[in-house]
Amino acid sequence: MIRLADDVTKTLAEADRALVQVRGAAQNVRIQLAPDAPLPNDLDQTLRQLSEAVQSLSSLLEFLNQHPTLLLRAARSRKKKP
Repeated sequence: MIRLADDVTKTLAEADRALVQVRGAAQNVRIQLAPDAPLPNDLDQTLRQLSEAVQSLSSLLEFLNQHPTLLLRAARSRKKKP
């Protein structure tokens, strides 16, 4: 019975430490996501750039889909150059 009480006490102490860490992590998230924090602004800029890159890649793939032999011609012309 004493061992069980010790185990419960240890488990509660570990749970308390974990709760403190979760609270700290939640506070860090609140700080990082605050309107004046750099993270949302950086994330917004990164997502815009990623969107532009995806659009460019989509255009390239559409062009190559319409002209599939261009890649083969480019590969052949590279092989012919000394």
